[in-house]
Amino acid sequence: MQIENGILEFPIEHIDSGYGYAYVNKDGKVNALDIRDLKRYTGKWTGYDETKVDVVASDVNADNKVNALDVRDLKRHTGKWTGYETLPIKK
Repeated sequence: MQIENGILEFPIEHIDSGYGYAYVNKDGKVNALDIRDLKRYTGKWTGYDETKVDVVASDVNADNKVNALDVRDLKRHTGKWTGYETLPIKK
């Protein structure tokens, strides 16, 4: 874990986790619950069970970090923004 440019980051290695990108909470659906869990994970909520989060699936922009940019991109993906239809997001 580190802070870079004011953003808390969690470096990860990309390995096949068994889930696709954005299946943050491992329930097989990409929805608002994934956004909620990713926000709690990146915000380091006290008492939050981090094992609920698939960190590889959480790296929706495939930059090998899980941070606020992934939350932003996941919100845009679920909101059906143009350019955010396919994961991982490569901007």
